[in-house]
Amino acid sequence: MTISSGASISMSTSGTGGTGNSGNGIVTGWDGLTFATGGATIEIGTDVALADGVGEVDGVHAFDGTMDHSGVNGVTRTVGISSDEGTGLGLSTSFGGASVGLAYVANAATDGGSVGRIDNATTTGASAKVSTSMGAVGVTVAYVTQDTGSTTDTESAAALTYASDMGTLTLGYGASTGTNDGSVISGAYKMSLDADTSIALGYASYDVTVSGTSSTGTETNVSLVRAIGGGASVFADFGSVSGTTSGGSDDSAIAIGTSVSF
Repeated sequence: MTISSGASISMSTSGTGGTGNSGNGIVTGWDGLTFATGGATIEIGTDVALADGVGEVDGVHAFDGTMDHSGVNGVTRTVGISSDEGTGLGLSTSFGGASVGLAYVANAATDGGSVGRIDNATTTGASAKVSTSMGAVGVTVAYVTQDTGSTTDTESAAALTYASDMGTLTLGYGASTGTNDGSVISGAYKMSLDADTSIALGYASYDVTVSGTSSTGTETNVSLVRAIGGGASVFADFGSVSGTTSGGSDDSAIAIGTSVSF
């Protein structure tokens, strides 16, 4: 058996923190322990992840912050559950040629806050995720359920991947019930233009009802990456949203930068 752990120091000055520190910043760092034995990995910690988002495959950007931290708008209503991680237990293993992931979250709350305690939990969740192949097609399916105390939310999703000499095509579909009642259809295509240059395209379309209000929205993503040698590369990302959007001042963003692998 192999036992591992990791820690870092970070602080959120806007965290809600829950009972006893509501409205104050919270400090996070240690997440838990991981046990690996006999082909299985068991995680016990405060940021055990539930398997949501499997049906949303359009995230192709070279830089994760292209849309998340650029001040651009986002689609207002998307599928999924409200809290996708928390204090709990996760298991990953393989069975009959398939990879299997199971997770139970006893308290889906602010990581590091006092509400991470199990004895005062208000939101719990569980998920199952299976990845396998059918001939040349890779298949991933997932199911997530979450109980907030007042609402039971669920998410069911699937993604199919096919790789050929012409590139890799991935298609995804997800549907959720409860707070976010609706569906998403998404796709991504990645291909090499030459030995050092690759391009990726992503698209997602949402149709979701929240509190009786229905809305639609789309996301379009493009990424171009060029290797320049020595483990370094340059990239250009473009992303845009349309339909019912909120949160920012613009509907599109462009990011240009470089990354280095050591």
